[in-house]
Amino acid sequence: MSTNTPLLSYNRVTATRALQPAHKDRQFLTETMPVALWISHADGRTEFCNDYWMRFTGLSPEQSQNGGWMSVVHPDDLDSYRASWANAVAHRAPFEAQVRFRRAVDGHYRRHLCRATPKFDRHHNVICWFGSCADVEDQLHLCLPPAPTSMTAELPSLAASEDCVADAIDQGEKRHRVALDNMPGMIYQFELTAEGTMRFLYVSSGSRALFGLEPDAIERDASLLFDLITPEIREAFQESILESASNMTRWVWEGWSTPTNSARKWISCSSMPTLKCAGSIVWDGLLMDATTQKLAQIQVEIQRLQLEEANLRLGELNQKLDALATCDGLTGLKNRRRFQEHIREEFQRHTRFDAPLSLMMIDVDKFKHFNDTYGHLAGDEILRRVGGLLRSSMREVDFVARYGGEEFVVVLPRTAKSAALMLGERVRCAVASQQWSEREITVSIGVATLERIEDHSPEHLLEAADQALYQSKHRGRNCVTYNPCFDPVGA
Repeated sequence: MSTNTPLLSYNRVTATRALQPAHKDRQFLTETMPVALWISHADGRTEFCNDYWMRFTGLSPEQSQNGGWMSVVHPDDLDSYRASWANAVAHRAPFEAQVRFRRAVDGHYRRHLCRATPKFDRHHNVICWFGSCADVEDQLHLCLPPAPTSMTAELPSLAASEDCVADAIDQGEKRHRVALDNMPGMIYQFELTAEGTMRFLYVSSGSRALFGLEPDAIERDASLLFDLITPEIREAFQESILESASNMTRWVWEGWSTPTNSARKWISCSSMPTLKCAGSIVWDGLLMDATTQKLAQIQVEIQRLQLEEANLRLGELNQKLDALATCDGLTGLKNRRRFQEHIREEFQRHTRFDAPLSLMMIDVDKFKHFNDTYGHLAGDEILRRVGGLLRSSMREVDFVARYGGEEFVVVLPRTAKSAALMLGERVRCAVASQQWSEREITVSIGVATLERIEDHSPEHLLEAADQALYQSKHRGRNCVTYNPCFDPVGA
């Protein structure tokens, strides 16, 4: 390799570069071939050498530049090799020559068949050279006939041996190309130049199945592929490339495309950028058809949303059923069934924390007479309004329920006698002060309190409050009465 180093044949080098970020088996296929693979810019600066070249010659890519490669060329081959290369560069034509390189491990020279192919842009300017140097020493020995008896006989024999070597190398290239082209998806080498131009340096034949486009067409005009990206995400697609280039981070992208030969496809790709010495950035990677996986993902998401919607509807139905089971249909307050559950819950808290627990029972005065006089519809309206007044007069922690008929109950947690009586008086005044259309409406209230843990039950507390309510009725109604039967001893 030189300041004008010939480079590896196009398909082989692009295979090498495209397979670098791929799976280990593909990388193994390229790196274990007995071929030196390399790339040079049009001006001859070496850009890439594979492991084989470095292992065989012992030269690093840096040592191979600026004519450093000549140090491992057999002196007898150097002039003819350089002349052949200069002729290929001058005519921008494919290059082929045989040369002996010194092997680093033992210092022996081994003959190599060197080939290079120029890569052109759309204006037919040389962008770079792709080249290879294949060790053909063993093939030469296998193909060479017995020693010729004359100089005239030697020439056709050497020509035949070179043809044999060339055929062997061609077979290797064909196997490599078949393996590359049969890989699922489209292998690519994509470049963002220092001037901001985007182009494909290499596209595998997978572009036909994936996009319905010929590889060389995409290499000539990258916009042919870009235009297949759905319009709503096309700008984001190009921005993702620029972001990867700006941060030198992995380019990961997926989205819908519309191939020329089939329905929409979900395309997925991932590759790492490499900064080149000319200031350009190159990505070697693989575009894959992930439509099946995407459709399966969409189906799972649809099922998840349907399940969430079904659960939401079920939750709403359960709430409605719970409301029907625990709420009073007329007043909207909790019903007697829910009250019985709640009073037991509060009684357990009273027992556990030794906190006072009070209960208030409210009865609408002379409600039966009101119903008989003004009718059940008017009576229902009275119950609704009284229920609303109870709800607005109580604290947030209090529990209000319709006990049955014209009776209501209020559970007052952590509430002692004095506070319970004050709340009862607040309710009585709220009802009595209202403007009622038919006649004045009042309520009688009974209050009972558990001040300490005693051998009692929720039923005992309810019975005590009911007795207090009965006493309010006998006192003339529209009053609050406290039942002292549960007062602590000596209080």
